[in-house]
Amino acid sequence: MSHYYCLVRKDISLADQICQVSHASLEAGKRFKHDEGCNLVLLGVQDLPALLQVIQMLAREQVGYFCHVEPDDDIGPAAICTQPVTQMQRNLFSGYKLWRAPKLE
Repeated sequence: MSHYYCLVRKDISLADQICQVSHASLEAGKRFKHDEGCNLVLLGVQDLPALLQVIQMLAREQVGYFCHVEPDDDIGPAAICTQPVTQMQRNLFSGYKLWRAPKLE
């Protein structure tokens, strides 16, 4: 089973995070072929510099990805979604935490 990895900035609003993940995932699904079944793994990164570090790592490791750049509200690069990755490539993401919604008070 294939795994797509989506990473989103946590320094933007919750509504924007949801929207940006949707944009990145939808476009990656259109661009990259995948097996019959696939999983989407959602990870969070702190901010834009952290997202740019992930992009550099993906380029270095030759993992295809789509980066959604949000033009509204000067958000810029907000979320990325990879091509389906191999079992070995999944290790590239072991240092990142699963995305969790912020606790509401």
